[in-house]
Amino acid sequence: MEKVLRAPVFFFALATAAYARQPPAPESKPAALSEDPLATGLRELTEKLKFSGEVRYRWEGWRFFEDSGAPPTANKRDYSFGAFRTVLGATYAERPFTIYGAAQDVHMWSLPERATGGPGQTYFASSGSTEDPDALTLFHLWVEGKEGDFRLRAGRQGIVEGGTIAYASAPKLARMRSAFLTERLVGTFSWSNGQRTYDGASLALENEAWFAQAYYAGVNAGAFDIDDNTRSLHHFSTLGGDLVAKPGTILEGAELRGFAVYAKDHRGIVDATFGDPIDILTFGASAIAVYPLGSGEVDFLLWIAGQGGDLGALDHRAFAHILEAGCQWKEAPLEPWLRLGWARASGDSDPTDGDSRGFYNVLPTNHKYYGFADILAFSNLSDLYAELFLAMAKSLELRTDYHFFSVVTNDSPAVAGSGAFNDSSLGYTFRPTGGNTDIGRELDLLLTWRATKSFDLALGWSHFAGGGVIRNRFSNEDANFLYGQATLRF
Repeated sequence: MEKVLRAPVFFFALATAAYARQPPAPESKPAALSEDPLATGLRELTEKLKFSGEVRYRWEGWRFFEDSGAPPTANKRDYSFGAFRTVLGATYAERPFTIYGAAQDVHMWSLPERATGGPGQTYFASSGSTEDPDALTLFHLWVEGKEGDFRLRAGRQGIVEGGTIAYASAPKLARMRSAFLTERLVGTFSWSNGQRTYDGASLALENEAWFAQAYYAGVNAGAFDIDDNTRSLHHFSTLGGDLVAKPGTILEGAELRGFAVYAKDHRGIVDATFGDPIDILTFGASAIAVYPLGSGEVDFLLWIAGQGGDLGALDHRAFAHILEAGCQWKEAPLEPWLRLGWARASGDSDPTDGDSRGFYNVLPTNHKYYGFADILAFSNLSDLYAELFLAMAKSLELRTDYHFFSVVTNDSPAVAGSGAFNDSSLGYTFRPTGGNTDIGRELDLLLTWRATKSFDLALGWSHFAGGGVIRNRFSNEDANFLYGQATLRF
């Protein structure tokens, strides 16, 4: 009955939102009598209340690695599934306060019951071993106060390490920070159907020269766990902040940033796996820059981070860096934009010495960075990659990525995952290398059509050709991923 009732509720909400966004009717001449108080109140309410939302449909088809050693009941490498996600929100603003609330409804179907791996298996196992999970949850609910350049937000919200800055006069820089910089350690993982939310508070300061943010929040279930979506993980919290010098403040054409992220995870699964809680501080700096070169542009990205603390009972010290450079020929056919990069996150070369040296990826949105097939996390990883963007038409873009993956040290496992999503999973899995270094190569193709400002379509394909690390675990080391996605925002 609940499923039957949801459809009219959401269609009514969509209709209400569409009506609320219509231009106001022409003003009529003043009436002789004063306006009815109820009508006045309703008019003022509609002026302060705004509706918004997003509707996303995605189909995924997978051919994952084959595991000939698995029993027949767990050896399905070919499968496909679909997901429909709706987020409907309302914003009430009356200076200096803003209140925002949103509900999220997720429906998934045809999840594989006995897959050899991949996201289908993770969704199925994390959502009550159900082939068709669905959930309607309170996605966001926060109140924000703003005074001058400061804002304070408290409640259920999304947190983006690096922050959200709209560089209206520098669109290339704005795209770079969103696509190549933010959420490497803490993010919303919006690619997943459940997404990730946080319960806590965030403080931000922004003016023409600087942006700064600080946040403290508890982590909620979500991402792959549809059934328990947004339920609090009471034993996992994060504290962090960013200080950003906007372009021209310190260096012309470049954004410079310092950041810190502290994570405390003492869920039962962590204590059982590592002997004690995870208690790790990450600190680092980043820079992104865009400069004109002839009729085109060159761009650069630098990201470095160090870690200290405790990974369970182990003393933890780790390091990671990312270097990228690109060039776009803006007057050439298709306006090609070529970028080259190297991302390296340390591994533990001696797992028996009582120390941990494998970089801890925290709560990232890894889908943006280390291959669209989501085979790997940023830990014990060396990734050499090239990216090519082609403007096929005014609103049609083809993106091609190619990755060479290897472990930094074959003495510790290769790591996969994007962080905690419920109480029963670490959020990361570990694949022994078998003494091998080569993980494999991945080719990603992504065709995106931005039909309007509010509607876009995407078609993607990824091929992962596994190396020795994958062959150590699977009998067929090739994987393929095909997907189509439609997104409507209003």
